[in-house]
Amino acid sequence: MSTCAYPPDTELFTEPPTSFRPVPFWSWNEVMEPDEVRRQVNLFAEAGVGGVMIHSRAGLITPYMGDAWFEAVDAAVDQAEQCGIHVWLYDEDKWPSGFSGGEVVAEHPEFRMRALTVRPTTAAPPPDCTPIGEPVDGLRVYAWQSPLGHEHFNGTCYASLLNPQAMRRFLDLAYEPYAERYGSRFGGMMPAIFTDEPAAIFRRRIVHPALPYATNVPEGFEQMFGYDPLPHLTKLFIETEGYSLFRLHYHRVINHLFETSFTQQLGDWCRAHAIAFTGHFEYEQGLFEQQLWGVDIMPNYRHMDIPGIDHLGCQIHERVTAIQCRSVANQYGKPRVMSELYGASSQDLTFEDRKWIAEQQLCLGVNQFIPHLALYTMSGCRKRDFPPTLSPQQPWWPMNRLFDDSLSRLCAMLAQGQYQAEIAVLHPQESIPLHWTPRIDETQFDGLLEYDDEPLQPDRAAQIEGINQDFKTLTDTLLGLQRTFDYVHEKLFEEDGHIEQTSDGPRLVMGQASYPLVVMPSMTTIRPHTLERLLEFTAAGGTVIQTGQFPALVDAIPDERLHALKRVVQTVAGCDDLPSVLATALPAAVEVDGHPEHLWIHRRHVGTQRMLFLVNLSRRAAAEVNLRWRDIGGLHVERLDPADGSRHPQWVEPCDGDGLMVFTLAPGESRLFTAAPAAVSTDALASPHPTVHPRTEPESLSPTHIERLDDNALLLDQAYYRLGEQPWSERPVPVIAIQEYLDGRHYDGPLSLRFMIESELTSRRKVHLIAEKPATWQITLNEQPVSYEGLPFWRDIRWLPIDVSGGMQRGTNVIECHTDRFQAGDLCCFDDPAARYGTEVEPLILIGDFGVAGAPGGERPACPLWEQYDLPPPQSHCLAGPFMLVDPHPLVLGDVICQGLPFYAGRLRYDYRSGLSARAATLRLDGLEACVADVSSQGQSLGGISAAPYTLRLKGGAEEHTEFSVTLFNSLRNLLGPHHHPQGLMPVDYPGAYTADPYRVRRPDGSEKAWIFTMERGETHPDWNPHYAFRQYGLINPVWLEVDTIA
Repeated sequence: MSTCAYPPDTELFTEPPTSFRPVPFWSWNEVMEPDEVRRQVNLFAEAGVGGVMIHSRAGLITPYMGDAWFEAVDAAVDQAEQCGIHVWLYDEDKWPSGFSGGEVVAEHPEFRMRALTVRPTTAAPPPDCTPIGEPVDGLRVYAWQSPLGHEHFNGTCYASLLNPQAMRRFLDLAYEPYAERYGSRFGGMMPAIFTDEPAAIFRRRIVHPALPYATNVPEGFEQMFGYDPLPHLTKLFIETEGYSLFRLHYHRVINHLFETSFTQQLGDWCRAHAIAFTGHFEYEQGLFEQQLWGVDIMPNYRHMDIPGIDHLGCQIHERVTAIQCRSVANQYGKPRVMSELYGASSQDLTFEDRKWIAEQQLCLGVNQFIPHLALYTMSGCRKRDFPPTLSPQQPWWPMNRLFDDSLSRLCAMLAQGQYQAEIAVLHPQESIPLHWTPRIDETQFDGLLEYDDEPLQPDRAAQIEGINQDFKTLTDTLLGLQRTFDYVHEKLFEEDGHIEQTSDGPRLVMGQASYPLVVMPSMTTIRPHTLERLLEFTAAGGTVIQTGQFPALVDAIPDERLHALKRVVQTVAGCDDLPSVLATALPAAVEVDGHPEHLWIHRRHVGTQRMLFLVNLSRRAAAEVNLRWRDIGGLHVERLDPADGSRHPQWVEPCDGDGLMVFTLAPGESRLFTAAPAAVSTDALASPHPTVHPRTEPESLSPTHIERLDDNALLLDQAYYRLGEQPWSERPVPVIAIQEYLDGRHYDGPLSLRFMIESELTSRRKVHLIAEKPATWQITLNEQPVSYEGLPFWRDIRWLPIDVSGGMQRGTNVIECHTDRFQAGDLCCFDDPAARYGTEVEPLILIGDFGVAGAPGGERPACPLWEQYDLPPPQSHCLAGPFMLVDPHPLVLGDVICQGLPFYAGRLRYDYRSGLSARAATLRLDGLEACVADVSSQGQSLGGISAAPYTLRLKGGAEEHTEFSVTLFNSLRNLLGPHHHPQGLMPVDYPGAYTADPYRVRRPDGSEKAWIFTMERGETHPDWNPHYAFRQYGLINPVWLEVDTIA
């Protein structure tokens, strides 16, 4: 075997440094105690992260950016330095960025967000509006100013991100204090600051109809286009003569002001202070969504040092977002692309899910991950903050390094060199404003819309969706053809693009990237510069392929030059014909037989080294890969294994200067290959063909013993309630409904809760009662007072156990919690963060050595999103309460939900004994109904299993490990839910999924619409399943031991 000279950067693969490791959003969401901050930093460092991002979040009680806040930040920075990890900063109290917790607008009304709206001249002016311009065609346009009083903004409102003075104030409040205190650490152990979901218009609680606006828009418009926009404003709402051109001009002004006022100003500040500017924008995923929130996003990425995106839910259907960001990064020489991912993916997000999502992002160009969300505490509403909880509260946390090490190795490799894009795809965002004709619905003139997500006339919305769908289809087709490509934004191309003639033919150059082939998607309008350069490109022999709708306008005006362009482009009727056309125009650098649509690739060049990353994104089927990697003749190919950092020679069949490889990828499996010159002659390069050892028949093993390793749990989420001396409620109701009802009626006063538990325990067993913040309540069990006496917390620092083992009786047990001073939370409280959340009422939890019995709950709910996301739905159970404590019984192979562990959040150990003896053996699980598994022998871990094909090579072989154990780790999902959503288990999770009133949680006192009354009357509610949905847990089938024969 030859010795190869590897470029130094491949050494990063073995031990990836801190800078390539994930940096979780760390939710600072309660009273921030410096000692606890230090303790948690240690836990994060031990788990393999590269740093923590300090992120003010819902639930924060310590005043944001106050003295106590900075004492906690000091503790985090000091401890992180000791642990050798980074601290990233976040620029807002919650999100979206720009209002600095309300301080930007609290004393500066002129900095509040504004919008344009319209009314017939016969209609009354809407509140908070000022007429602008003169009436035209019976319509008057108004400038609306956001009123104060929005609960998401701490009782204030969003700021105007189009106003440079407002954003200068934002810098003074949100950035300068960090620079004054920690500026010497900027660019070192504090490498970056994150901005989150900024937008030109915030479409929650807004006037109807609404378009983005600011007081500086008229001046900015006249400077850009040389005429007064005010006489033309009605063209934004109705389609009168010249409306297309004016809309294009108007929205270019909005985008320019957003880019210069917000993104460029903040980016320039960061570079001046030696800290990287990163983050992502609001609703990046589609053409409609970008226009909805007022930001044409791609030009903004050039002002970011680490441009980034958001990826929500357990899905990989969102592709455009990452490609937009990666494209600008590739074109402007930015080596890192960030993704905030996993938010709203549910508590039962498995390691296999995490790998699947991350590797899709890696294929699209991401190489810096910001996992969402690690919680300082899960107390109160915080546990429902867009799960999963990716922090030490999770049962699987001890295994986190297994995942983070693997992911970090891939990031370290795929951040090197340059992405190799073959094709330039024009981005059609500028066509969308021309079709943006708002609905004018007089029934919505009074008041404000809670959420304005369907603002357009239906026919115009359909036109935009047509362009958007064509663009997505083109993107999906190219990905499924294993083609590499970038989007080219016309504004950026006009400023930084040209055509260049090379020895290989003409290339479209965009910044630092160049492309030999151009594809035009459906477009309504095209820029003059783009048109002229495409004509130049084709005249020099370049190929332009048109899919979908050919543009009818040049800068929103008819233009004869379009006829010339149409004559020289190659039109493809639909994407079905694209493969053959592309194959003729530009042979693929990596060609895979059959073009399996779920197989995606990512190619990079690092000097003379080449990298190829492939992933089978199907979670249902394996991919048989027969590929041709062009022009790697004479290079030595290796497969890099991110699980352990090892490298393995890869057999490559030479073919006319190319290399042929054949292998199989299990569902969700990936491969990373490098091809590099060798230090010896090319004659010695050929990797030996892999030797196939004959195998014995695999041995099927059933466990000799199964053991629950942690305390069992029972969630008590239904209670009777009483206000003062009023009668008790007739029926138990969901505890979350009590909280919402009392907050909604602004109740302050005495509150009592009564929980009923049946027990069939035949002897005294460990039973502990978890009550969040037990000092808030006077608690009795069967009329006897109980209190917290200093036991260690369980799972979370606010989950304090009270030993009630001696107080439990056979039959009915009654737990009562009483406080004389319940205080309703008011999220609009600006000055007192504690008052925003008031007294928090949460379910109780029993933990200990017991079983839990419940009755079958009927038909299992089915969520249609599993099919939409092309995911095999997880196996679930539906049980009916009330539940009963019973004696635990021995566990058997199969799902443990119906073996007394429905709410269990902990580990299961399966012990095995094998009679086989061999030097090489592989353990294979027949599926994995858990987040991750650890295989151990003689007390030592042999490695983890978390994803298909669910195998582990046993170090030392079967002869050394005749006795071994498989330990499963699950998540908090079965404990915390959501249990009662009518769709059961879902691939998305959000605060509203835990309540029957997800869109409006504040109800007036006595309103029959308040869902607590529906529950109290014993009636069903369409948004609430009275039964409990659980995810299957446990090894369902025997394991297999596959043994290689000894040569």
